[in-house]
Amino acid sequence: TDEQLIKESIHVILNTRKGEMVMNREFGSEIQNYLFEQLRPSDLNLLSLKIKEDIETWEPRVSVISVTASAYEETRYFEILAEIKSTKSVVQTTVSFTPSK
Repeated sequence: TDEQLIKESIHVILNTRKGEMVMNREFGSEIQNYLFEQLRPSDLNLLSLKIKEDIETWEPRVSVISVTASAYEETRYFEILAEIKSTKSVVQTTVSFTPSK
């Protein structure tokens, strides 16, 4: 379904570091550079804005409604709510990042 493809696309965007894709060095996100630093609530808010910007740049089928950031121990969670432009339906997905040990 479109919803599942969009969720997968969002995960690919956020899990790809900028510069990682040889054919398109601009694709992806830089959020991994900041995720495992000691983050204040204001830092999480800035990361949420960056995620919104990255998704809207690379996934033209959606308009991001909100990105809610939270942290539990070392894991960062980003709950993404977006509207599919063609159908006006809403898709929700959560992306989490945990440092490898």
